[in-house]
Formats: sequence, structure tokens, C-alpha cells
Amino acid sequence: MNSICRSVSAIIVVTAVAAAYAPSVRAQSSDVLEEIVVTATRHSDAVNRVPLSVTALTQEALDERGIQTIADLQATVPGLRLSGQEAAGNATVAIRGISQQSGTSATTGFYLDETALQKRAAGGFASQNGTPVPPLFDLERVEVLRGPQGTLFGGGSEGGTVRYIQPSPSLTNYSAYARAQWLTTQSGDPSYEAGVAFGGPIIENKLGFRATIFGRKTGGYIDLTDYRTGQVYDANSNSGQLHMGRVALAWAPSSSTQLTLSYFKSEDDTDNLSNAYNLSEPGQLQVAPLCFNIPYILSLPVPARAFLVPPAVLPVNPGCNAGTGAYVAPGYTVGPFSLKRFQSLALGPTPTKTGLDVGSATFQWDVSDKLQLKSITSYVHDLNRGQSPQNFPLTLFVYPGTAQIVTPGQPPVFVPTGSGFNPNVTSVPNGLGLGALIETNTHNERNAVSEELRLASSADQRISYVVGAYFANTRTNVSQFAQTSELGFEQLDGLTIQQRYGVPYEGFFSNIYESDRDVEKAIFGDVTARLSEHWSASAGVRLTNITSSFVQSNYGPNGGTSSASQSQVAGEISETPVTPKASIQYYFTRDDLLYATAAEGFRAGGVNQVLTSASAGTLAQYGLTNDVLPRTYRSDSVWSYELGGKFRLWDGRAQINADIYDLEWKNVQTFLFLGDGAVFNVPTARSRGAEFEAQMRPVRPLTFSVAVAYIKAQYTSSMSIPAGPGSRAGDLVIAQDGQQFAQPPWTVDVGARYEVAFGNSSNGYARVDYRWFEGYPTVPPGTGAYSPDSSDVPAQRNVNLRIGFERAGLDVNVFALNLTDESAGPRTGGRSQCTNATCSTFNSYTYGQTVAPPTPRQIGVQVAYRY
Repeated sequence: MNSICRSVSAIIVVTAVAAAYAPSVRAQSSDVLEEIVVTATRHSDAVNRVPLSVTALTQEALDERGIQTIADLQATVPGLRLSGQEAAGNATVAIRGISQQSGTSATTGFYLDETALQKRAAGGFASQNGTPVPPLFDLERVEVLRGPQGTLFGGGSEGGTVRYIQPSPSLTNYSAYARAQWLTTQSGDPSYEAGVAFGGPIIENKLGFRATIFGRKTGGYIDLTDYRTGQVYDANSNSGQLHMGRVALAWAPSSSTQLTLSYFKSEDDTDNLSNAYNLSEPGQLQVAPLCFNIPYILSLPVPARAFLVPPAVLPVNPGCNAGTGAYVAPGYTVGPFSLKRFQSLALGPTPTKTGLDVGSATFQWDVSDKLQLKSITSYVHDLNRGQSPQNFPLTLFVYPGTAQIVTPGQPPVFVPTGSGFNPNVTSVPNGLGLGALIETNTHNERNAVSEELRLASSADQRISYVVGAYFANTRTNVSQFAQTSELGFEQLDGLTIQQRYGVPYEGFFSNIYESDRDVEKAIFGDVTARLSEHWSASAGVRLTNITSSFVQSNYGPNGGTSSASQSQVAGEISETPVTPKASIQYYFTRDDLLYATAAEGFRAGGVNQVLTSASAGTLAQYGLTNDVLPRTYRSDSVWSYELGGKFRLWDGRAQINADIYDLEWKNVQTFLFLGDGAVFNVPTARSRGAEFEAQMRPVRPLTFSVAVAYIKAQYTSSMSIPAGPGSRAGDLVIAQDGQQFAQPPWTVDVGARYEVAFGNSSNGYARVDYRWFEGYPTVPPGTGAYSPDSSDVPAQRNVNLRIGFERAGLDVNVFALNLTDESAGPRTGGRSQCTNATCSTFNSYTYGQTVAPPTPRQIGVQVAYRY
């Protein structure tokens, strides 16, 4: 922290001095809106003339709007959403409702320059899944391409593609960028960051460089609290830190060739990943003593011991005593809880760390004025590590009418199944004594090499084209070692681990290993023809061959065997998808166009994880066993049909981009969490929507921006497994026709900036951004996981305010993020497995509800300098 503080101070001083001696320039904006050049089609053109849905933001625009993470970016880009995060520095990204789930391949391409970062997800719990995402510092621009990009960007770009474009080393000009920031978080620790980038020619026109270094210390605000005493044991637990560096070198051996070498490294870690906290509970959980009928339990087959129901669990009775071999678990009470905001009753912290290394060599040869050959060789290594406390064994039994929540003045609420809070269980791996009977330790490591060879003609020809070939070899190894306590299990139900799971305890609860290798080969081409002054058409196709091989094992008590070889599963899947694209455009003028596009995207299939007692216990509630779950899943595909338009108005002072689309999704890879989980192929789904983006400058000092998106994404078919004998929860529903995806239907982002000139070289400004999304369900009513208490995410509103001063490249501003301190967010807990329409009766109740709102109000100061 001290080093970052010193860096902040140094950058503030250096940038102030640099600005004082910098040449005077007119700082106020011109009347015409800025045009950003993008390479989304592998040709360079202004973003507002590219015939597809693209949002582009420069580093300056990101800073001005307070966008510092991929989570901030989703509020500005229509259709972009983070659908999950399992590790610091990682994110699962969805575009237009096409989202990746656990155990499946990515649906959104993610690129750092020309290097793909998207990643297949492992199927295990807390597997540290997600795409490693670099910080938003020292970027030339961010491009977000919406809709399938299978032709030019290949598999994993079903919903779209995100591109972080870094500045290339210049052979002719020096440039610099520096940013420092300090902010306070309500009820939490302060945060700091500082970074600087510099580059230019070493030998003019021959050799150039670019070097970047950046660090951030994030102050936490979640207080982990002992539910037994109400005492905070880990204040501001979700603190973290990030470090990033990059060096790039460009060499031009001739006037027509250039070789660029780049190496990027980042490390992002947090002490506790969760930003959720508990709500106060006026009721008290009261659990009477329980009799675990051990002789009866041991007479059951081992799989039937995963989820205990009467007569395995009984109220205490005269026949339940030590002489019969039964075990009496003492009764207990938990709560009520009177909590302050940001207190979490989590059973321990969830620390995570993500390291990312990206190396690339790009060789460019201008064969002629009209033809360019480019070779991109890349290497990616990322390592995600994390720990996660778990308590699921505490819940895998049915109370025989002996547990209830008692709230003064209200009728008691009976709790059907085991509670996650059990003060009898104190012998636990993390040493906190809070009942986290299991702690997973996960390593998720990937090594990937890729090569792309691309030949592109000049875009200003009547017929232009891009053709190329691609190869990638990706190896991913995921290992998860779960610790537990023999005594902790005995404190729970009187059974040893071997008695409960039929496997001797040898120091671990489970040892999971998964090794995946994906080899991808592809050829592709895209051709654009100018048919007349106003009409153009383009078509492309990509032919891909993907071979995925895998080896999995899960042994230990949770896996039902002590032998790794007995639990091992191996295999190979090979597919050869073809992804075409066709588009037609009508240009009213050079800057005004309509376009219609049809395109296909795909992602590879795979194998489901080795199953354990966790899924067996959950399936037992449906009268089913692990045998009903599929071992593999097929690839899926998306066909997109889009109609859009882009119009530049008022002599360049206004820009309007709009589109409507229909995405038809087949064989949808759908993950069902069952303690473990499995991926199913649901036959069909659909995402339809519309997007609208506008910028306008009615007068020189005032600029407005608007981004609106509407999405209706849902399954258009059903899939379920009929319940087995003795089911307590009905059929096992994977998806229902009409079931909406966990996606806000409406999102709105509105911004305004007003400038006041101070002479010819300085100006002050104020900017306000308002962001809103509509509430939505995360689980459909009628399914076992639905909870009327926590399955609906409420609408959210967020207001950011920034006031600053600019002079000759220097920008000093003060800001407030989440000015209104929005506190609504997703919830967990309460009733589930409802047995009637009103959920007045139910088969499961989770005591201790939580909420995960956005980061609370932050106020800070930022200094940035550009040269």
C-alpha cells in the first residue's frame, strides 16, 4: 500500500510540472464528435461506418466515465453483461443473452490485441472459472462486437467479441500516459492506484518501444462476522491488489516490414471474493436434539447415506441412546441476528489469485500498397488459485419436524432440511469453528500457443478480402484438493467418514483432477464487394476442426473410491463446424448506412465432470441417482439475423446507431448444479432484442450520450427428468419452454458532459452518468431451485458524478461513484422447492439471507496526464 501511495504522489507532482511547461493548446472540444477507428472487420475504418454492431471507447473516454473494470464496462455497452465471477481478475462475459455456464466453453470471444483469452470452464464447484481480464489501463481503445463473430474470430464468439487494443510502439513519436487515483469507500478502507506508460523511437523509423506499469490497492468493506457471537473476525475482508506490466518492442527492418514483440503480465488477488452481506434476521432458528439412527444408516447401501431421511434421522425418543448405537446430536439455537450493513456471516473468507502472462510476436509485411500479410504468434499462461469454505454436508438430511424459525408475533416457520449454521460442528479445516466442514483448494492452469496467418487486401478496393489460417493448442489442468475433519463429521451425525461414504479417510475429502486439451485448426475468408455507389455486399465462411481430449478423476470419500485409477475417465471428441456469414449494406452517404446480416457462431462440446456424493445427495430428493446424468455434451450453435443502421447528423455533431436482432440457439449447453453438476443440451432457445446508441453535441460545450438495450432471451423448448420413487421435489427440471435467462430485459445508460473554457488552453467540465437496469428472475417459478424470497433480482440505479479541470494534457478531477448509494442487489436464502403456487409449503429453507448490491458510494480524486 505504501508503494502505491508514493506512486500516486509522484505522478501527481510529475504531471502537474509537465502540464505547466507543456505548450498551450485549445482544450475545449470542437463541434464535431470524435470518430474512433476500429479493426473489427480486420480492416481499419471508423466505428460508425462499420456494418455491424460495435461499441468503441478510447482510454480517455473510459477514464472520463469512471470505467476501470469489465464490470463498469457492462453499464455502458448495450447487451454486455457479466454473468459470473469465480476468481479475482476473472469474469464470465455474456453478450445479447448468450451466456457461458459452468462446465462449458466460452460464448464470448475476449482478445488482448490479437491474442484470444477466452477459456473453457471446468465443471467442479469453485473451479476458478472465467476469462482472465486485464485491467483497463494504457489502452488505445476497447471494442465490443455484438452478435456472432464466428467467421473472423472462430469458436467461442457465439454472442460477440470483446477486444482490448493496446498502443503499439511508435517509430516516430514519443507519447506518455499516467494516472493516479485515491478514493474512499463508504464503511470501508480507502483504495489507491497509480500507473505510467511511456514509449517512442529508440532509432527513428527503425526501432521503438512502449513500457507500462500499473498497480492498484482495493479497499474492502465486507466484515466477516462470527454468527455465534456477533463479533467481526475479518474487517473489510474483500480487499485486494493488482499489479500489471507490459513491454513492447517494434522493429522495422525495411520500409515494408515490421516485427512487434510484446509481453504482458498481471496478477490480481483478493482476500475474500464475495461482496455479499447478510440481512438482519428477526427470527431465531431452533433445532431440537436429533437422533441419528446409526444401525439403520449402516444397513443402507452407501449411495443412500448421502441424503438422510427418517427413519435415519428421528426425534429423540427412549429407544435413542448409546446402548442402541444411535447418536444424539445436541439441540441448538442460532440468531436472531441484528446486523449492521456489510456484515457477512460467511463461514470463512474465499481468497483467490489470478496470474496472466501473454506473449506475442506480430510480423507485418506490406506486400504492396493494396496487400498486407500478417503473422501473429501468441502464448498465454494463466493460473487461478483459490480457497473456498463449504458446508453442504450439514444440509443433506431431513429434520423430522424438529427445526423451526420462531419470530415474535408470527407463526413458526418449519425448516425441512439441514441448516448451514450448526454450532455443534467446530472441528473444521479453516480453524474458525464455524461449521465449514470442507475447504477446497483449487489450481486452474492453462497453457496455450496459437498462430494466425492472415492476408488482407486494401479496404478501398472495389473488391476487398481477408483470408487466413489459424491453429491453437490449449492445455488446461484443474486440480482441487478438499480438506475436511474426521471429528467434524462425527460432531455432525456421529458417523465416521468411512461409515458415511464407504471409503477410508486418508487426510482429504476429495481429490479432483481434470486435464483438457483442445486443438483447433481453421481456415477462413471474408470478401466485400462494392456493387455500386450505394450498395455493398460481403460474405465469409470459416471451416474449423476442433479435437478435445480429456482425462478426469475424482477420488476420496466424496468420490466413492480411494483409487484414482478406479475413478478415472478419459476420452476424445472431434467436431468440424462450418460458420458462414453474409451481409448487405446500403450507403445513403459515406456516413449513413443500413445493413442486414446473417451469421453463425458455435462453441465446442465436452465431457461432464466425475460425479460425487454431493450430486447423489441432491438427486436423492428427486428419487434419482447419478446414473441419470449425461457423461458428455454436444457443441451448440447460434444463428443471428440482424438489421441495423448508422447515421451521422448535424454536420457531424450527432451520431445514431440502432439495430434489431434475432438469435436462434440450438443444442444449448445448459449446466444444472446439483452439488456437483452436469451439462445438458436443451434443444432450442432464442434471444431477440434491440439496441440504440446516440451521441449529440447541440452546442459546443454540451455533449449527450445515450445507450439503451432491450433483450428477451428465453428457452423455446423444455427438458426434464421424471422423478423417481419417493421424490420430495417433483420432476428434475433442466429448462422450461418460455423460461427467461438471468438477464435484465431493459438497460439504460445516459450521460452528459458540460465544459467551460478558461482562456485558450484550459477548461473545466462536469459529467454525470445515470445507469439503470430492470429487475429480472434468476430461477423460473415452478422449478425446484425457485425461491420467492431470493430468485428475483430487483432493478438497480446508479449515478456517477465527475467535476474536473483540463490543461494541456493534464486532467484533475474529483468524482463520486454510486452517488445515491444504491443498495438493491441479488439475494440468497429463504424458501425453495415450493410444493404449491404460493410457496406456503416447501421442502427447503435456507436460514440467513444475503444481498449482493453494487459497491457502496465512493468519493475520490483522479489525476491523469497524456502527452
